[in-house]
Amino acid sequence: MSEWFRALAREARQRMITSRRPSTLFALMVCAGLSAGAAAQAPCNIPDDVVRSRALSETDRTLIRDCVNNNRAALGAEYEAVRRARVAMLAPLRVSGVSIEFRAAYSAEAERALAPLVRSERDDVAINALRIAGELGTEQGARLCAGALADKRPGVRMMAAAGLARTFVILQTDATMTAQQIVRVLGDLAQAVRAEQDPLVLDGLAMTYEAAFGLPTTTAELAQARGRALLDAATEYGRRAREGKLGPEAVPAMLRISLALREPVLGTPPPPANVLREVTGLAGDFLAHVLRRVTSRDVGETERAQLGVLVAQSENLVSFAARGLNAAYAPRNLSEMVASGRDAEFARRVLEVIGAEGELTKQPFGHPRDRFVR
Repeated sequence: MSEWFRALAREARQRMITSRRPSTLFALMVCAGLSAGAAAQAPCNIPDDVVRSRALSETDRTLIRDCVNNNRAALGAEYEAVRRARVAMLAPLRVSGVSIEFRAAYSAEAERALAPLVRSERDDVAINALRIAGELGTEQGARLCAGALADKRPGVRMMAAAGLARTFVILQTDATMTAQQIVRVLGDLAQAVRAEQDPLVLDGLAMTYEAAFGLPTTTAELAQARGRALLDAATEYGRRAREGKLGPEAVPAMLRISLALREPVLGTPPPPANVLREVTGLAGDFLAHVLRRVTSRDVGETERAQLGVLVAQSENLVSFAARGLNAAYAPRNLSEMVASGRDAEFARRVLEVIGAEGELTKQPFGHPRDRFVR
């Protein structure tokens, strides 16, 4: 499991814990040992060769069914029982070389147990269910995670993003979902970015897109799905920046998505022209965000440093996308102006890029004259 996925999971748990009263926190502490009356829970004794099998027997399917049924009640019990049940149900999925056939059979059983739990009013129950759902690496698990992106609780939404990211990582090597299924989930992800008001969750969704950018392109359909992820990310994060409502807390999300787009934009072959143009639009939207912030005269030291990096990454995106469009863009070192506090100079020079007559309004970029500065 990659470090950024662990970070997402930690953040979700932290958001869940800190939203509770102190008295409830004690009940959630694993080290407290408060496990009296715990629901029944049992290890999943599924041999590794069954997990790797491409031809599951009825006996194998019974083992899978027993694994889920033996832990179903515990997944909704007190915290320590929930944790043990989660560990038990994740154990088969941690075996090296899990077959696609096993994932499909395991998901079919697990979905029935997890579906009501991801909607639980208890944060810990919902979050643990989403951790398992993401590890399934299938359409069933992805659907559960995607649905939870609209949950009212930030911690649950964060874990839904983490689970969906884990699913995309699995899809990079295992073809457990069709391109059509992937595109449907990407639609839910785009809607989540459009609606998300919590800047930390917005950053988590950027991590989810980062995982989606690694989708394989071995077929034309899968390549289109990956292109859809790139296009949606650039479109939705650009839209959020243009709304003018993102504060300093959202800069990490903008930094993450702009950095995540770098590698695919530089890829060979490059993404389609419409994707590259929208990436330059995102870069322009971020430059306009920085312009609004520095002219507001209330930028702190930490934010200024972040904005300087954001400007550098945005200019890099324009430069890299221009290559794929058979054009050239010469960076103007705008980041140095922001970092050093030369705001008036930045405000003047950045209009050469995003103003009504700026470079991004000309071909091959062709953005509307009033997209960035009105």
